[in-house]
Amino acid sequence: MKPGGDQWQVDDELLTETGRGGLFTDGYLKGRALISYLDAEETPLFVFGSGKRGITRERSGETERVVPGSGYRAITAITDRRVQFVVGGGREDGDWDQSVRLSDIDRVTVDSGLIREQLTIDANDGSTYHVYLRDIDTERVVSFLEEVSWAWIEVEELLDDARKHLVDASQSEKSHEYDAAKDAIARARQTLDKAAGETDNLTSEASSGIHDRIDHVERRYRETKRRVHASRATHLVDEAERQWRADQFERAYEQFRAAREEYCTILDIYGLDPDKADAMRERIAHVDGNLEHLSKAPLRSANQACSRARDASTPEDKLEHWKDALERYRCVIELDWGHEQKRFEGDLDLVRDRVVGVVEEILATRRELTDDRVERAEQLLEANDYTSARTAYVEAMDHLEAATNLAREFDPEAVPELQDRLETLDERIREATTAVSLATENETGPETGAESGEESASAGGSGDSTGTDYDDFDNWVTLADDDGSDDQSQPTGLDPIESDEQPQFDDRIEGDEGTEREDDSFRERVVEDSDPDDAVVEAIETLDALELSDLVETIWSTLGWSTTGIEDPPGVRANRESPMAEELVLGVVADGTATEGDIANLVDRRDAGEADRGVLVTNVTAAPSAARHAIAADVELIDSESLAGIVERESLTDRLPDATV
Repeated sequence: MKPGGDQWQVDDELLTETGRGGLFTDGYLKGRALISYLDAEETPLFVFGSGKRGITRERSGETERVVPGSGYRAITAITDRRVQFVVGGGREDGDWDQSVRLSDIDRVTVDSGLIREQLTIDANDGSTYHVYLRDIDTERVVSFLEEVSWAWIEVEELLDDARKHLVDASQSEKSHEYDAAKDAIARARQTLDKAAGETDNLTSEASSGIHDRIDHVERRYRETKRRVHASRATHLVDEAERQWRADQFERAYEQFRAAREEYCTILDIYGLDPDKADAMRERIAHVDGNLEHLSKAPLRSANQACSRARDASTPEDKLEHWKDALERYRCVIELDWGHEQKRFEGDLDLVRDRVVGVVEEILATRRELTDDRVERAEQLLEANDYTSARTAYVEAMDHLEAATNLAREFDPEAVPELQDRLETLDERIREATTAVSLATENETGPETGAESGEESASAGGSGDSTGTDYDDFDNWVTLADDDGSDDQSQPTGLDPIESDEQPQFDDRIEGDEGTEREDDSFRERVVEDSDPDDAVVEAIETLDALELSDLVETIWSTLGWSTTGIEDPPGVRANRESPMAEELVLGVVADGTATEGDIANLVDRRDAGEADRGVLVTNVTAAPSAARHAIAADVELIDSESLAGIVERESLTDRLPDATV
């Protein structure tokens, strides 16, 4: 029990004395003293007796009056926590006692009689207590009970809310939702601060019980917050190690640092016993050790990638490891970029020198792989494996382009030599395209007139076989310019084939029964040395996408196909039943530059519609990468000049703007 101050009315004898009274004295309690009913931390503020009148309690519609035994009296104590009633000898076996917590008081009233005043306390469980006041300041008692009980009620409600927030924080911590846990803890902190504010108008003695109650929840708050800090720190360490294994060095470093801060917060703010404090210091030391090893990891991993590249047995494996090493050295340079504090080891000048060395290795390996693919392509051409040769040439071009792009960034002086190699490779592909086209034509033989038609018919399946090889190779022409028939290309390993015959675009006559069109590439059906009127070409190049799509639909209708226009993006779907069932999807590009994306979109449309072939018609420049992508995807490209040749050949110039006709 804490003693109250002088401003309170406490009769010490009533607190401590027991025993029966005499003729002129009221006596005290029969059993133990009133002070024994109070807790050690409880402070009595008012203590008064009620003489022989006792206490009346009303509950559940029943009234119970408890009067003292002979020579004893009823005593009431009002503390900083409750109202304690004790009636000496109120029971046959001893004293009667009952208490009401201040937070359970609903109302306090006083009834004044002729001699004495009666205090009435209504509790929230439906009970009502009546006790007579004697030798006490009634007004002070009533004022105290009203003010403090209201403060208790407000504080208890706030503490309930704070406990709920702490439960939310614990649940979020268990599910590793640490942001939610911290938010819940912050709400609990605000609620506890508000609860403490409810006692601002009370004296320290009057609010002592409330503060003890708040302190109890404060201890729970501190323990919950400490547990969240510890759990988050452990989770951050686990995440940092996972990021480290994934080579996410910067994220791993930041998470280790955050974990260290969490551990330090626990050690600095929360009072830990010596054993727990030592364990926390060990965790901090463990994190510091991880940070030290992590600071060396990026440079170490880059050096290891270089070692793997040197040990690789094939150029392909070497290239992959050198590329990996380059990215890792770049990572070393970029990790501390913009940071005042250096976190990762590595002399940047030395690392830059290593980057230069790695770039040289990549360029050398790409050159080696280019030469290998070109040599393979020429061997495949000699074996008439045109499809595999095409793939090898595409791979060679990809290696050279990748090397050129890398040189532009790291070694500009190497760019001219690589561009020369690109041009040389492009010339080889041009020559291979022309040579294969002529070789295939000679094997098939030109067809002119009815006699050629009869010879073709008698040739049977052998013509179909060579035609299949040609179909595999015909898209190579898209890599060359329309005037790319000069003799300046590099050797391809093929003997040049001389022929004055050209692929025929006109209808072929077969007997006297009808006509049938060739099945070769649409672009090859234009005489290669034809020179369409510049005005026709210019007119085609002025068309927008819808106009170009309409022209394409007209051309293919004229060629004997059934056509249907396609919208969004514009294009044409064409099909025919003779000489063989076939369906085409034709796309158009009339703005900017034809790109790989345009090829990819057409391939998606072709595959989705289960068409046999895809043709992209463009009146703008096609990027070299788009041409190579078309080869790989088996898409035929028709440019404005080739289209102009078809328009003139089919006498469709009247379908162009009036200035051309």
